[in-house]
Amino acid sequence: MAHPQASFILKSQLIAGEASDHRGPGRADRKQSSTSCDSRVVTDLEPVDLELLAGTAARIDPLMQGVLVSGDVKQIRGFVLEAAWNCMERPYFEHLRGVGGLYRAWMEIDDILDGWPVDYGADTDDLVMREFRLAAREWLDMPRTETGFRDYVHRWERRVAEDTWPAPGGAHWRQRLASPGDRDDSRQL
Repeated sequence: MAHPQASFILKSQLIAGEASDHRGPGRADRKQSSTSCDSRVVTDLEPVDLELLAGTAARIDPLMQGVLVSGDVKQIRGFVLEAAWNCMERPYFEHLRGVGGLYRAWMEIDDILDGWPVDYGADTDDLVMREFRLAAREWLDMPRTETGFRDYVHRWERRVAEDTWPAPGGAHWRQRLASPGDRDDSRQL
């Protein structure tokens, strides 16, 4: 378990929009296992605790509303990072099935701002704002039911797993890989 002070510092850096050095196994693991089943991924057989969902929504809804009204990509990033951080706090991460999938999906969008796995250049801010706003709008429109939550998580896990965001120059970053040793090859991380 991380030291509380270290967690606070990381959270402060993320919310402030400071560059993250999070290019290690955590980022690669999110990319490679974004649809794998673990104890926190929603399956059709696991019930969703609606009381915990209501608590999560009460904390995340104002942040997602901020995403929709802000015109500043750094502020929008801060809102989403705070929402993702809420997913990792107790009791939600420990007991609300699917909340880990929310964190991974939202962090995959955030990775675009860091230029990972590719740099989108001048299109980066527009791409991130579009995806964050779509995630926020769908979150706020989501029925606060077991099915509504499950569908939202599944949809966003699929969306980031497909990683269909266009690469600069029109070719998807996976199509540009010349060899398994290419610097953009996530298998090498």
